[in-house]
Amino acid sequence: MNFTCKMALLGTLLITAWGSGGCASSQLGAAKGAPGADWLSWRGPTQDGAYRGPKLPTDLSLGGPSHRWTAALPGGGTPVISGQALYVMATRGEGEAMVEILASVSAATGEILWERRFPDFLSDIIYERYAIGSPAIHEASDTVLAFTSAGVLWAHDRAGVPRWSASLMESYGRLTFPNGRTGSPTVVGDLVVVRGITAAWGKHAPGRDRLFAFEITTGRLAWTSTPGERPIDSSYSTPVVLDWGGHVALLTGTGCGNVVAIDARNGELLWRKKISRGGVNATPIVGDGWVAIPHGKGRLTSSKEGGFVTFAIPSPDEVLERGKVLPSALESDQLPATSFSSSPVRLGPGVAQVTATGDVLGIDPVGRSINWSHKVGNENLHASPLSTSSHIYVPLSDGTIHVLSGDFSAGRVSSTKYALDGASLSAPSASRGRLFLQTRGGLHAFGDAQEGETSPPQAWPVSASAPLPAELHLRPGDQASLHLHGGVRSLSCAGKQGGSLRVSYANGNLSVDPTSPPGACQLEDSTMAQESRGGVQLRLRVSPGDRYEEGFQSFSKGDRPPIWWLGAGKKWIVGEQDGNRVLEKTLGILLFQRATTLFGHPEEHGYTLSAKVRSDGNRRGMGSVGLVNQRYLIVLDGNRRELVVSSNYDRLHRAQPFRWKAGTWYHLKTRVDVDPGGVAVIRAKAWASDEDEPVNWTMKVEHNEGHRAGACGVYGFSPQAQHKVFIDDIRKAPSLAIPTKGGS
Repeated sequence: MNFTCKMALLGTLLITAWGSGGCASSQLGAAKGAPGADWLSWRGPTQDGAYRGPKLPTDLSLGGPSHRWTAALPGGGTPVISGQALYVMATRGEGEAMVEILASVSAATGEILWERRFPDFLSDIIYERYAIGSPAIHEASDTVLAFTSAGVLWAHDRAGVPRWSASLMESYGRLTFPNGRTGSPTVVGDLVVVRGITAAWGKHAPGRDRLFAFEITTGRLAWTSTPGERPIDSSYSTPVVLDWGGHVALLTGTGCGNVVAIDARNGELLWRKKISRGGVNATPIVGDGWVAIPHGKGRLTSSKEGGFVTFAIPSPDEVLERGKVLPSALESDQLPATSFSSSPVRLGPGVAQVTATGDVLGIDPVGRSINWSHKVGNENLHASPLSTSSHIYVPLSDGTIHVLSGDFSAGRVSSTKYALDGASLSAPSASRGRLFLQTRGGLHAFGDAQEGETSPPQAWPVSASAPLPAELHLRPGDQASLHLHGGVRSLSCAGKQGGSLRVSYANGNLSVDPTSPPGACQLEDSTMAQESRGGVQLRLRVSPGDRYEEGFQSFSKGDRPPIWWLGAGKKWIVGEQDGNRVLEKTLGILLFQRATTLFGHPEEHGYTLSAKVRSDGNRRGMGSVGLVNQRYLIVLDGNRRELVVSSNYDRLHRAQPFRWKAGTWYHLKTRVDVDPGGVAVIRAKAWASDEDEPVNWTMKVEHNEGHRAGACGVYGFSPQAQHKVFIDDIRKAPSLAIPTKGGS
């Protein structure tokens, strides 16, 4: 994300001292929205999947009497609705041409009003696990927020014009996983919160499940929260808002098997409770003093897999007395209702849950009992239900949707099944008497829209409590406005890692000198430090400018890479080859057998990147080593003996035979050029270090959905933690004009 004066769309970054922003009420329970409000986020205005508006249709047959329209917007998410506009994540194209999109649709007719395209990059996502998350709407600023599978948070206006974006992978070290778990943004007050497992720098270098809160109007990072332990799994549990004893809190599951409550103003952990040995992916439901949430991993006190956990929300006095870490969930807290990521839905005083084996259960969370069970299928992967006062709508991954009715309080339940045009992986949404459902076949609307006004959603009075942004990611020559409360103050760099940075603060502007080297440090307002313990601190990371060289000769053997390289600490180490210091891939931890390490800025483009590379090994096996240029991987693959250009293996992957040898140094060089129409040309060449550079490029790959900008970095892969790879003489420089003859 760019906080420089070059981004006019962001306006001035004004940092003020906020008030408490907390909720004055001390009542325990969910912070509820108005029942008649539009469906502004994936679990609706009351955060529990319950719809309380005009009557919905119960005949959901495609082409039937209630079917109103179908739009060609396949996906696995939930559409959100504000007024007459609907917004949804979807996919376009197939294979290499597949992209994720955010679309605006007329709720009345299904006409696609606009769409924005987001090609995947540098991810491990396999098959077609895209568009699983949902957008969110901030009505006060007319902002539509979308979090892509590649980890970019986008803010658009209602006409689809981008306002700002933040790349969590390139600025904050978000890691990628094959399952494509992304989750949905949570809007609370003037903040939008997203999450991911990240490994960045400094205190954020260890891989942890973290939440990030951005100011919706400016895009500044307000706070980062690391509320749990070392993660076992990635999680896409979406936080819900909780009124907790005067705090506006966010409650969510984590990749370390906890349910956590954090302060929405600053990300501070309020309390956490461990419920599972694995990650918790479902979104919790909050009732009158209780919380209910399922999981699909091992229980803590037995060998059983999965469960449905209910527990009483602790009071602030209890937490103050006993500590923030609550006792772990016991067997008595668990019900036999396994669900990996399907979230429960509110049903009267209790909840309903769809299990992984296709059963719908009526659950009393206070009495911790299952009151009834109704079989609708053989399995359910991700899809979550929607409820009304008289019906439950249950989509399944087998391409059906089931409408349940009856006397739920007495456990007398029946259902009707309807065939869809593809699997449904999320949840239906509803507004003004019309139900919307997305499948892998398209987006469908059922029922007639009702006239009348809808009441606005509850606006929680939350703004960031810190007078400085949590972190800035800048480049030499960049500037950020920091108008501190109380006037001009001096900022000093705390910590040895930022000692060489050339940063100044005057007249409300933080400036990075154009000649500053890259680095990272924690800036501290020394005047404020005297007024409050610890002072006010700001994490600052400066990526290289147009030119950058690193030969590692200033490092000692055994040193770690530069601190400002994201997530590099345990994956790389400075070693020695032929009397020279070089970067080598570590082998000690199997989990870190692969490293995609970024050190550039997400908005840089038009650069050429080169390095010397080498791999240990033999004829049967070698490692793989390469570079990252503008969101493309350019790699020498050791096992296949190929030069490879890719962005995501399933989306863009081109290879050409290259018979390189173990124990030999090679030069690797690459550049990316994008034409005005968005077509990228990725050029790469490789040659033995004792040979002259070839005139022509070894590979030239065209990508129609080209990445217009992206961070640079390095790549290393030692399969099964064998065969070290090495990198030396990294050089980045502006790309020169392509010669008209030869070398094209």
